[in-house]
Amino acid sequence: MADPLSAKAAEADRPPPAYEETFSGSGQTNASESASVDIPTSNGQNYDQQNDSNWNRETNVNNNNTHNIFVRPRHSKYGPYPLEMDCPYCQCHIVSHIDRVAGLLPWILFGICAVLGFVFILLPWFFCCLPFCLDQCLDVIHSCPVCKRHLGRFNRI
Repeated sequence: MADPLSAKAAEADRPPPAYEETFSGSGQTNASESASVDIPTSNGQNYDQQNDSNWNRETNVNNNNTHNIFVRPRHSKYGPYPLEMDCPYCQCHIVSHIDRVAGLLPWILFGICAVLGFVFILLPWFFCCLPFCLDQCLDVIHSCPVCKRHLGRFNRI
């Protein structure tokens, strides 16, 4: 009896059928020839001979041995600019309304400026309030302009 792997290798080494064998002269597919073509599958059986229940059983066995690992990105889909999206609450197609609020970054920069301004006298003291006036330092809150619900927040830190 021949080895099934060597039979598969010999079958794979054959060239594909010629164009004239596959199509008739009118450009139409020759139905008798295309119906007799067997499509091999990964387990060596022809497609029409393969049992779907066996295939399902094999995939279930493989899925039981694997564990699903969900990786969540650390960044949010919300950014510093308005976002065009569908509101998950009212299902309207919207461009989100943004409000800029002071988060952790302006307070950290305020502390650094205060130490440099008052203790070391390297910066004038009035630069302490500057981080609260710059949009690049503020967090952004996205809300729906239709239903006014909170959608998400973009944190600088």
